Amino acid sequence: MKVFQARISGVLGLLALVFGAGCARAPDEPVLEVGLANLRFTQLTVFETTAVLDIRLDNLSPGEIRVTGGSHRVTVNGIKLGRGLTGETLPVPRLASAVQPVEFHLKNLSMARSIHDLSRSRWVDYELESIVYVARPGRGDRTIRVRRTGQLDLQAMGGVRMPSAVP
Repeated sequence: MKVFQARISGVLGLLALVFGAGCARAPDEPVLEVGLANLRFTQLTVFETTAVLDIRLDNLSPGEIRVTGGSHRVTVNGIKLGRGLTGETLPVPRLASAVQPVEFHLKNLSMARSIHDLSRSRWVDYELESIVYVARPGRGDRTIRVRRTGQLDLQAMGGVRMPSAVP
């Protein structure tokens, strides 16, 4: 019986250590959440659509952070539509948010089937995968990976309008 109790105590101790370490965070680690704030289509050509996505950066930490750039990839209904890159530095105040416009180049051939499906669907599932670089004074940039998923109700938004073709 004592062997069994010792094993249970050991397993519980190990679980406490694992879960405690999973929740632990370095004191200087910024806590950042990323989400979509707005979408504007700016240009349409035969092969590519240019869109500007406003990316909302939420700083959940008690100190200001400086975002020095990022890479963002958007997936809609399981189809990878495109990637947006920015090298713009953006300060995000403590316990606040900031919006960063990021230009995306969406591949029309990848989107063709999606647009047809979207026109017949009420709901759209999306995923935003971001790699954000945050400045740490005297120690270089820190890389933060964030993934955000959600669902949009197209009927509530009044549908999605595409821009007219560019001459």
